[in-house]
Amino acid sequence: MKSYLYTILSIACFLLGSLPRWLLKIKAHLFAYILYRWIGYRRTLVEENLRKAFPELSDTERKKIGKHYYLHLTDTLLWSFKIPRLSERKLKQHVALANVELIEKLRQEGHKTIILTMGHIGNWEVFTGVPYIIQEKGFSNANIYKQLSNPYFDRLMIALRQKHGATCIEMRQTAKVLFEREASASKDTAIVAFLADQCPFAEAARYGTLFLNQPTTFIVGWETLARKMNLPVVYMDIVSDSRFHWTGHLRLLSAHPAQEKPFALVERYAHLLEENIRRQPYAWLWSHNRWRIRPQDVSRITLSPTLAPHLIQDETI
Repeated sequence: MKSYLYTILSIACFLLGSLPRWLLKIKAHLFAYILYRWIGYRRTLVEENLRKAFPELSDTERKKIGKHYYLHLTDTLLWSFKIPRLSERKLKQHVALANVELIEKLRQEGHKTIILTMGHIGNWEVFTGVPYIIQEKGFSNANIYKQLSNPYFDRLMIALRQKHGATCIEMRQTAKVLFEREASASKDTAIVAFLADQCPFAEAARYGTLFLNQPTTFIVGWETLARKMNLPVVYMDIVSDSRFHWTGHLRLLSAHPAQEKPFALVERYAHLLEENIRRQPYAWLWSHNRWRIRPQDVSRITLSPTLAPHLIQDETI
């Protein structure tokens, strides 16, 4: 049976991806209703995360954001199957990049690798189609990913994400691949994308700062590589312009990371991501247990000075 699982999953994805946009809209609303009302998928966690992040909002306002989030979640899921079925022309009707001049300038300065940081906001999966936009400008694209425990789902997700020309690099191979690339004779410039906003394991947490009103741990591997190899870092601010159109706005974090202090880039990333979330609060991944690990409970971690008042407040409660 296992030998047929990948084929079954692939056929299911093909059928979902072949649905017209109007039917995807209907299915998204139906699935969102089921997740929110019937199953209550992580509903308590979503409500708790929103309460922590937006204490200034009323219960009614947070509930409205939460309900909108479930529709956004089902849209993102269904479109992850739709994207590989889109032609280059169709894809460009749904996704755009703003301020591409920024990475063109970095390439002209001689950089062979540019690190692109982003968060699980907007439809992050649709940006696996970015190679169509940047390849015509002389760039290649790679996405860093964490291997899934199920090998069939892992194989399927890689196939979906590489459909439009991107390369997937398993996170444990990142340093090796980037060092080899910098030492190679390759003349193109690679955009290497990191989704850097998930909660790290306690042993991997090296920095804690204030994020959405909460003491928050962050992964720092991408910053360590950027500073060690002096790879410029860009943040992509994702905005949902309409129900099925997204724009990634490129913003510079640092052109010369080797000159930056430790964790300075992570701090800027957290700040820009929070700005991004506050503009469209429904569009972040609220069902992720983002604050399950507190910075103050982790050994060998550097804490931002902005955290001190909040940690003292926690101790007095």
